[in-house]
Amino acid sequence: MGTIELRFGKPENTHLTGTFTAAIKRSALEQPDIDDAPFIQGRIVRKGDWHKERLAVGLVGKLADGTSHSNICMGTEDFTPAGGAASATGSRLDREEQRTSIFQHPSGSIGYKHVKVPPGDYVVYVSRDRVVADWKKVTVRDGDQLMVDLTIDPARWGRLLVTLPDDEANDIIKSSRELGQFLALISLELDRSDELIRRAFIVEELRKGQKTLAITGIPAGHYSVMRGKSAANVEIVAGQNTAVTLVRAK
Repeated sequence: MGTIELRFGKPENTHLTGTFTAAIKRSALEQPDIDDAPFIQGRIVRKGDWHKERLAVGLVGKLADGTSHSNICMGTEDFTPAGGAASATGSRLDREEQRTSIFQHPSGSIGYKHVKVPPGDYVVYVSRDRVVADWKKVTVRDGDQLMVDLTIDPARWGRLLVTLPDDEANDIIKSSRELGQFLALISLELDRSDELIRRAFIVEELRKGQKTLAITGIPAGHYSVMRGKSAANVEIVAGQNTAVTLVRAK
């Protein structure tokens, strides 16, 4: 049920008859319900002192039939400890019913949800300044209503300086849409050969001739650093600086 307000400049002798249709739009802050299943929702816990963050959430994976699926949504404004109305919702054009949202309550808590997710195996993640801060593997089945919390913890962060070989730095990129010009930082626990995984974990676009890139806010762990035809594995240690030089494949 709802209320419709009608306004008439000259209400005398006014008559209204007929039928109408209306679409109900739900706020990103609303809890998903059974009609949104399968869905994944959770809190994004930001530890430590902070002032503002530019955050995004996403999911990437494969459906039961092997078809790939991904979605990502970036907050339209910076999130702050004071809370506010920072929120955004995004849909895939090929699957408009599958919506991904990130939002902040007036109390300051941050949440996300992926609704009407096709059954399959996924990685759900949160990124800050384009670096993935936390991720979890999730299996989604018909009717699932899953709760998966993600954490942003500066105590786990390390720093990385990446150096490209000359032939990689000077490689000609034919199109701005090509994946090869982007540097990705992917956990060794994930499938680095999957193009959607690699796109989800992109850190930065590198200009032709750019040989070095400094990356901060990386959670401790073992990673593959990839750009074009070059790659190298590296371990990030919390509170430490690490340097790595990529090796170009023959």
